[in-house]
Amino acid sequence: MLATQPKPRDRISPRACNLRTRGRHLSRIIFAAAFIAATAGAVAAGGNAEPAGAVSGGLEEIVVTATRREENISKVPISVTAFSQDMIDQRGIKDFQDVVRFTPGVSIDTSGTNAISIRGISSSGGAGTTGIYIDDTPIQMRALGFNPDDTLPKTFDLDRVEVLRGPQGTLFGAGSEGGTVRYIMNQPSVTKESTYVRTEISTTRSGEPSYEFGIAHGGPIVEDVFGYRASVWYRYDGGWIDRIDPTTGALVDKNANHANTVTARLAFLIKPTGCELRRAWLSRIRENTIFRRIGRLTPT
Repeated sequence: MLATQPKPRDRISPRACNLRTRGRHLSRIIFAAAFIAATAGAVAAGGNAEPAGAVSGGLEEIVVTATRREENISKVPISVTAFSQDMIDQRGIKDFQDVVRFTPGVSIDTSGTNAISIRGISSSGGAGTTGIYIDDTPIQMRALGFNPDDTLPKTFDLDRVEVLRGPQGTLFGAGSEGGTVRYIMNQPSVTKESTYVRTEISTTRSGEPSYEFGIAHGGPIVEDVFGYRASVWYRYDGGWIDRIDPTTGALVDKNANHANTVTARLAFLIKPTGCELRRAWLSRIRENTIFRRIGRLTPT
């Protein structure tokens, strides 16, 4: 029998062994540091992050005065739809015909009467069945004949638009059987200044361009006592229909269905110490050759 001798082990120098040991320790330290950094970053992100509902998908809180006092819209015990200034700008709402597209149960007759119908309640003769208010001032027209012509004002510097489904005769009078539409303007402040600017331009194929510009500014004149808010707005809606003479075929008026709108508003707020609050405002609206002047002194 032949005896086999074991193979001698490969000898590793002490220096190589130390280098290998140090490499393992270094890799473990790097891995641990990376793990700690990742964990700390995740905790910090989780602690500083807003709830998902608050960033996107959350409901915007809107304060309304549908019951003659300020309440959150979610707590008002009546059917009301409200559009804030941000919602109006984001959705491109220009007048009540655009509001109708976003309000269930509301329609408007665009055949020339501009009669508003809420919950199917409308009138084919006499006064309209929908109340229209700027702040607390009724502006609907009381027609004696057929086809009531409800006033649909061009407004700027709105705080919100409220559509109250009726009947609302208890709070807003006999002209609100179907409901009420309220244009709530931004009010003067006696404590802080604010500015609102809006501009827009658009084009129509085979027609004229449309554009608008408006600016509003307000603030205290006498701190905590006397404040103001002023606004001016101009809008030009370009036409795209030409008026032709039916006998000669000559062009009578190019882009005949264009429209100009100019509005100006000046409001004051007086709050003397120990006296009741009073608000006065004057608004002037010009649509082509139609002028409207609205004003009121309101104790609150």
